[in-house]
Amino acid sequence: MKTSMIWKKLVVDNQRIITSGEIRDMSKKLGKEFPRSLRYLQENGYIFRILKGIFYVKSPDERERGFFQDSVYEMVSNALNLKGVEHWYFGLETALKLNNMTHEYFTINYVITDSYRTTKVIQILNSSFQFLKWNKKYFEFGIVKSDGLRFSDKEKTVLDLIYRRHRKSRDLDTVISPLVEYIGILDRKKLVNYLGNYSQRFQQTIRRRI
Repeated sequence: MKTSMIWKKLVVDNQRIITSGEIRDMSKKLGKEFPRSLRYLQENGYIFRILKGIFYVKSPDERERGFFQDSVYEMVSNALNLKGVEHWYFGLETALKLNNMTHEYFTINYVITDSYRTTKVIQILNSSFQFLKWNKKYFEFGIVKSDGLRFSDKEKTVLDLIYRRHRKSRDLDTVISPLVEYIGILDRKKLVNYLGNYSQRFQQTIRRRI
């Protein structure tokens, strides 16, 4: 029996995201070697890797016409959910885009999680992603859920940008530049409320500038 039967079964079952463990089990049932089956399915365009151990299953139409029904953000969202990452959101410059706060192009997409991170930038389709691990307390406020995506709202996005810079730079102008740029479209009451979730040192630096 051909290895492509694995893909056909996934299509019949309408399974769009699959784990390597599931592919291993299906390969075993067909009497196929898992590594060769996985390589075959990827090389022939039946599936492609989103995250380590998580794969996107192409529909017949996607394979034939060379397009994707899901956006790369939807794919990442589904992969994180399947991976069991409970707390996560698209943040920093990526959230600027999702909140329609900028038309600027950023080379890296950022995902903030409390349990999964990548030590370097990875490629998913033709997009660059980095997964950053932050304390769970940063997932308790300011997160928008829309069409299966999670991303920080405008106020949290700006505070996160400043906070990340605050940890890396001592140049105050560089640190607070996102606040200076976007303060006109932000809810100051939200900013003050959200600020209480960050470190005391950060609060002292930022509070008098809101």
